[in-house]
Amino acid sequence: MSPKTVADQLVQQLVDAGVSRIYGIVGDSLNPIVDAVRRTGGSEKGGIDWIHV
Repeated sequence: MSPKTVADQLVQQLVDAGVSRIYGIVGDSLNPIVDAVRRTGGSEKGGIDWIHV
């Protein structure tokens, strides 16, 4: 397993705080965070859903 990135740690803090959705526009600077959100498995699996606006 690869080491946790800053994006993984940030997203884990959001999950721990009860965040279930993030609304935003994907861009180069957000790609690591969007990937970390995707790896949470979505709200159905206790993670976060990314909602593209």
